[in-house]
Amino acid sequence: MPALVLTRAGWARASDVDDDDDDATRDVAAALWTTTTWLDMLNDGRRNRAFARAIERDVTRGDRCVDVGAGTGILAAMLARACGREGGVVAVEEYAPCAALARKIVGGDGIDVRCARSDEVVCETENERFDVMCAELLDSELVGEGWLKTAREARRRLTRGRGATIPRRGRTHARLVRCEKAAKYYGAIGDAASAAGEGVVWCRSARQAHARAWRREMESLSDDVLAHEFDFENVPEEGRAATWEREWKVVDTAGRADAVLVWWEVDVDSEGDARYSTRPTPDAPWTHHWRQVLFVVPEHARGGILNGDGKVRFVATHDDYSLKIGIQTSETLGARADAAGVPDPPVEAPWLDPLRRCARGESTSYRLRAVGMRLPEFVASKARLGVVCGVDLSSANALLRPEDDDLPDDAPIGCEKFDAPISWFHVFELGGGPHDADAVATSPETLFEFGDESSSFAVGARAVATLRADAPFDAVVVYIDAEDDVDPFDPERDAFATPFSIARRRQGVLIVPERSRAPSLQVWCAAVPGDEGFRFGILASS
Repeated sequence: MPALVLTRAGWARASDVDDDDDDATRDVAAALWTTTTWLDMLNDGRRNRAFARAIERDVTRGDRCVDVGAGTGILAAMLARACGREGGVVAVEEYAPCAALARKIVGGDGIDVRCARSDEVVCETENERFDVMCAELLDSELVGEGWLKTAREARRRLTRGRGATIPRRGRTHARLVRCEKAAKYYGAIGDAASAAGEGVVWCRSARQAHARAWRREMESLSDDVLAHEFDFENVPEEGRAATWEREWKVVDTAGRADAVLVWWEVDVDSEGDARYSTRPTPDAPWTHHWRQVLFVVPEHARGGILNGDGKVRFVATHDDYSLKIGIQTSETLGARADAAGVPDPPVEAPWLDPLRRCARGESTSYRLRAVGMRLPEFVASKARLGVVCGVDLSSANALLRPEDDDLPDDAPIGCEKFDAPISWFHVFELGGGPHDADAVATSPETLFEFGDESSSFAVGARAVATLRADAPFDAVVVYIDAEDDVDPFDPERDAFATPFSIARRRQGVLIVPERSRAPSLQVWCAAVPGDEGFRFGILASS
């Protein structure tokens, strides 16, 4: 069957609409668009009608609009029809094969398609700012594609103060369920995030799930309760997300509770009339682009949640990329939250604040350290595109912003990049975290010391750390260690035991290329100017 894409005239072969000069783009796009995920989204009539209705309501003639994450351009075409002005729509798509398709499908006719990220669009004058920002960057977890960060920053940079945002609001709903098979199928992945002794047990990680696929085994223990609330026109700075305390009324207090099933709904327009939901109902169409998500309760806690009074209390919070659900096991959490107040926002990289402190002449000493770890689940989910649905996307990787994690020009011969740009996490919250005996593969090694007279850090400095283990490892974690700090890899550390752990310094996770995974690995680090601070590469392995 030929690969198909949606054009103004209907469905056409992908090879007919791609750039003839760009073999990599054409080949990748031709394979990509045969997969069900993208076809499902383009064929989702409920989704398309909700956005069309919202655009009709919130866009007026003469508005200037930006479509962030435009894909093949279906929403950009709706915006252009609604605003009715030449050059009134800028469609921004980072993924090069999609941008090439959108340029052929909807480019022109008042639509300017750009292969870029939203933070690369510059409005130099007030007249260049947009009246409407539209983006379909939702996923099954609602926020997993970075929609909150994009909405916050793009709205601030690109829109006028009165500018509308489409979609406008979002909510997630949570249901306590009993399904031992599903919990086993998805693994005891919540254990790594359990916060024993602090009044809450965290359920991690969220896994996409078709609730209907488990309908014979899944038993609902509660009604759906509002968990998270989002105002996409007023997204708080990362680290200032609210922590909500909620309560389920449980229909069966006997036995165990295995997981929390989460679904979402969005008000696509400003009035809430155009609404879309992923609620698992018998009449809901089966789709692969949006499902429900399952938060597995840690195995050791599944039998102790149902306490016999017919109520279960839980907490919900989030960061820019993920939701968090915790089951409250005592009354201590509410007191902690009241006392803690709103935490200070974290810095993007854990070393930026220490570097600023050093620049101010403060005396605290810091070390930049590296440790090799085995995080197979994290690596499988976060490695750059790789192979998706059986489609080899290696050529797409070369097109997809290769400069993002390029090494400095003066990197040594033989130095190679890690497989994905560095990601910031609390490693204790990853499945198979550091307190898993098999997760920490090497002893920590120091790359740089700074903040005192013996500082080895200066712009242009280079360092190499050799990490050795008994067996190959797949990730390198880099972190800041202060002289007056506790061990960042202490599993009992209080910082990882409350919803406010989001404000603590995170660790950086780098994925080792599969070909370089070995019991011995040399990590190369360069001190570079600006906000980056440090760049990392693999110098050699043996």
